[in-house]
Amino acid sequence: MKYDNFVIQLYEEYSEKDFRNLRILYLPIIGFETAMLLQLLADQHKISKQFNYSLDRFLMSNFISINQFEEMLAQLQACGLVVAKNNDAKHFTLFYLAKINNSEEFFSNKILSSYLLKKVGQNRFNEIKSYFIKEELFDESEFTIESKSFSEVFGKVTINEKAFASEQTLTLELNNQIFHSNEEAAFKLNTEQFIYYLQGHVADQNLIKLIKTWMLKSRQNIINLVINYVWKRDGKIIERKIEKIINDLANRGLNTFEDVKSHFSNILFDTKRSLSKNLGEKSLSSNGNYKLNHNVSNTDDLEIKNRKSNILDDDRQAAFTRFLENFSK
Repeated sequence: MKYDNFVIQLYEEYSEKDFRNLRILYLPIIGFETAMLLQLLADQHKISKQFNYSLDRFLMSNFISINQFEEMLAQLQACGLVVAKNNDAKHFTLFYLAKINNSEEFFSNKILSSYLLKKVGQNRFNEIKSYFIKEELFDESEFTIESKSFSEVFGKVTINEKAFASEQTLTLELNNQIFHSNEEAAFKLNTEQFIYYLQGHVADQNLIKLIKTWMLKSRQNIINLVINYVWKRDGKIIERKIEKIINDLANRGLNTFEDVKSHFSNILFDTKRSLSKNLGEKSLSSNGNYKLNHNVSNTDDLEIKNRKSNILDDDRQAAFTRFLENFSK
């Protein structure tokens, strides 16, 4: 650092939400100690009434060496979290603490997003994405900006365009896949892909917006189970019902794929048992032979419907496979 004295300026006071975004989005990139330095600088500005500070005193009180400080400062600069400006006329450095990006701003920055993907892997990257989406104190002409480029500090990053969701394309690069059940597809696909798997065409823009709000409350594979449950019962996607069930699952504390799958299985089992009981009572209330044969006919009808359903499932699977083949080209 060029000067021992420094001044801190904030874009705005950091909120609890800002520090949450720092932990979730930036911590895998810059590490705990560097994230802590940003918080120390923000705290120093908040609790001290001094206009400027001594770097030596700041480092000693926080047990940080000058080499550690310069390395961590470079990382903060490279990520756009701190801008260092030297005032050569008055011999001090201004640390401008920039706005911490929210999830939408972070993921629109493909350099940061690509490096996060590189650090945490595709699965954790998808989880992180699902959890979410002034005046200068001095004359600007007095300063020369001291900055670091991202590639200078962290090295060259290859941007994986297919790792980022858009409203027009699906999120993941897929190979041809065969699913033996809707539950297996629900577990392995993201929600936009699962909707395509069920109905044979992509979700519209309104549904995509709803999916993003649901992803703030639940994991995608659980959302997929809810969609599958509603699809089985109603034969279509009913957004209000899906949202109500997602909220209900959250209130019940059901937050794993297996727990939610078992929950829906129990509901469907109880429904079938109740239906069977009602059919049995109706058959005893009238002429026995006629009602018995009528129940057998109902059973046959159910088997025929099941066969038709299986044929439709096979057709959807074939259509989905063709879609994946085209998508992977």
